[in-house]
Amino acid sequence: MRVIPYGDITEYLRDVTPFLEREPVRHNLIATLLAARSGTASGTGSGSDTGTSSGTATSSGSGSGRADGLLLWRVVDGSGSTLGLAVVSPPPLPTHITDLPPGAAEAVAAQARIHGVERFYGPGSRRLAELAAAGTAPITRISGSGLHLLRRVTPPEGVSGHARLATPDELDTLFEWVGEFQREVGDDEPMERSNIEQRIERGGMWVWEDHGRAVSMAAWTVPANGATRINLVYTPRWRRGRGYASALVAAISQAILDQGNIPLLYTDLANPTSNKIYAAVGFEKIAEPEFWEIFRGVPEEAVPPVNNLAVRWAQTLDPQRSTAYSPASVWPLLALLAGAADPSDPSGTAHAELAEAVGLAGDHRRIALDLLAALDHIPEVRAALGVWVRAGLPLTPEWADARVLSGQAELDEWARTRTRGKIERMPVTIDDETLLLLACALNVQTYWRQPFDVFRDTLYRYSTDLDSVAVIDTPSGPLTRVRIEGTREVDVYLVAGNLAGGNLAAGIRSLSGEYPQTLGSALLESGGSGPGVSATSAPAFDPTPEVHLATVKFTVQSGHDLLENAVLFGLSAATDRSRGHFPGISPFPLAISAARQETVATFSATGFESASVTAMGAVVGGIPPQTKPVLKVDVRPPFGFLAVHRPSGLLLTAGWIADDGGQS
Repeated sequence: MRVIPYGDITEYLRDVTPFLEREPVRHNLIATLLAARSGTASGTGSGSDTGTSSGTATSSGSGSGRADGLLLWRVVDGSGSTLGLAVVSPPPLPTHITDLPPGAAEAVAAQARIHGVERFYGPGSRRLAELAAAGTAPITRISGSGLHLLRRVTPPEGVSGHARLATPDELDTLFEWVGEFQREVGDDEPMERSNIEQRIERGGMWVWEDHGRAVSMAAWTVPANGATRINLVYTPRWRRGRGYASALVAAISQAILDQGNIPLLYTDLANPTSNKIYAAVGFEKIAEPEFWEIFRGVPEEAVPPVNNLAVRWAQTLDPQRSTAYSPASVWPLLALLAGAADPSDPSGTAHAELAEAVGLAGDHRRIALDLLAALDHIPEVRAALGVWVRAGLPLTPEWADARVLSGQAELDEWARTRTRGKIERMPVTIDDETLLLLACALNVQTYWRQPFDVFRDTLYRYSTDLDSVAVIDTPSGPLTRVRIEGTREVDVYLVAGNLAGGNLAAGIRSLSGEYPQTLGSALLESGGSGPGVSATSAPAFDPTPEVHLATVKFTVQSGHDLLENAVLFGLSAATDRSRGHFPGISPFPLAISAARQETVATFSATGFESASVTAMGAVVGGIPPQTKPVLKVDVRPPFGFLAVHRPSGLLLTAGWIADDGGQS
């Protein structure tokens, strides 16, 4: 039994379609995902069937045949017959799997370990996660789903209105509803507006209309092997309880049956209401696929030093200028450099300085990599390490298996992709002297559990969570801290006070309970106050105490040259080009030549997003162990070009580039 990898999605579809056709309902997620990514069915991705991103395929595909970020695996027996499939999407999406018979799961797990794949969705996903973890880490269940199909519709009675296809002039409403739906189910992969627009154009979005207006929505995918999936079923909160969603799903299901196809849908097993509603329409559950992942918890030993770096960094920033920065993006790079520096060097300066800046003893490389892996497993976070190496630079065995990016264009594309387009290019540009570039990308995206209301430029929110507010007694004076709770694992704190007096740093310290604090419930009871906080009263029908929070939305983008404060980051000795500092990376002498971070942060009525890329470039440090002859060639206009068939010497195309930049 073996796993055959594919780099061409068209070739993969050719070989696996007969297998997918055997069970069109159970294989529908994979079939529609592949169709969307291959360009054969625009906008067919499910977009939150289960609230776990399972089945999400937000790209319509280019039809190029390339896998475009997917790993495509086919498990075959000795005769070449297909036994099962696994389609690996980039994190945070899971790997979608079919049933894998004994032996096939072991083969896929072996490939998963090689490629660092740690999220699995489908039948047998728990077993596959256990095999892939191989006892190195615990596994955790993210969610359970119910796969349902329908053979005969039982429409609800007495529901006012009718079903119809959505129209282009409803795009704004549907885009808003899709966002609300995804926030409710905790989907951390927001659907692009263009995806919804494509669905409307191809007749993939439905609405239930009552008294001349859309009151509920649902979508259906393009049929795959005779099965059509219903998804994105949503009714705004204030219109629920009237049967709109049930009636809409029933109408869509009947339309699917009328086309000769099988209606199916996925439900979150943790939501008994939706499961009951769909059962009443006629859906029956046939499977319970699950989402399991290998759990990489944030290393406890890394939290204090990262936060301490954040404190020291905050103390160097100008409080009169808006700024954003990411200690979690720069710290892993410093730790990797500390682990690669030579502690036995007679001077030992670079290693000692970096170790002090990192603030942690032990295996720096392991802790840095563990932290990056753990960050990438937080649902709202993406984290990645990027490496560029000049051809010919020897690497140590510890670095030899690093995934190396090919050049500046790929570095820039990596930065864009890893930050969801927030950071357009790598902060450090490679030049003729650059031998090595290390980069860390970090993207955080969370939605508020309770969104804000918006009036003009002010955000308002009313909450009964009094203790989300705290007044902190710091050496720099009182500080008000407000917690804005996210839907899953990431919250955002707003900090108000005398920032010029160092309270931003004090606010970071307060997260560990270093300073005395008074919670909002005690403030309200005692009539206490703090920066921007006062206890008062307001007319109301409900006497329950509330927090009335007002703030502003913002977007701030900052660039930081880390070498301007090299001592803070432990890089002053490492920039000495008279000698090399990192034998743990390469036997060739290397010195740091550039270190920059680009960070952007956005706070809105619905959530928070930040993106950061930190990059460090290295050049030759000191005199290399040996020299070699180098023939430098600099070709600039005017010059000619020739395209030649290598085997025969046949000239295919020729031309000339003049000083006019090639225009003719």
